[in-house]
Amino acid sequence: MDLQPIIEHFQTNAMIYILAAVVLIPTIFFTRKYSLPIIQYTLEIIIYSAGMHLVVGAVVRLFAWFKDQSSMKRAFDIQGETAPDWTTPLVQFWNTEGYSPEWVLYVEIVFAILIIIGVWRYRPLRFNHGRDRRYDDKGKAINKGSSRMNQRRSRLNRPRNRR
Repeated sequence: MDLQPIIEHFQTNAMIYILAAVVLIPTIFFTRKYSLPIIQYTLEIIIYSAGMHLVVGAVVRLFAWFKDQSSMKRAFDIQGETAPDWTTPLVQFWNTEGYSPEWVLYVEIVFAILIIIGVWRYRPLRFNHGRDRRYDDKGKAINKGSSRMNQRRSRLNRPRNRR
């Protein structure tokens, strides 16, 4: 893989990246309670999508190999018969011309949507609201009456108001 175009891109757009870092780093720092869970959530979806893209690419290549090896051209030694060129672009996934057959692109899009729905459904985005302090500034334990479990039990065992 040739890294020269990437290096040239960073060199020509260095000022934009520096300004973006100057603005984004303090913004992320001061809003980290909300921004870090969103960033982690996005990274999780990207990792699942990259894994799905690799699996789809491997399956397409496997099917192309199987079609080539199981065709009748082997049995009859037919000349001029070419192997299927089914493939997906592994690195440049946005290159729509690299998908052969074309419908593989749409299969990947459907899988990506299913991944987003699955992550949204089974790992919903939650923001930490922090825990209650156990100790005060002097190191003394803060006793708020009873534990949360005991508070739940006391609510359940409370006599009901009867009219």
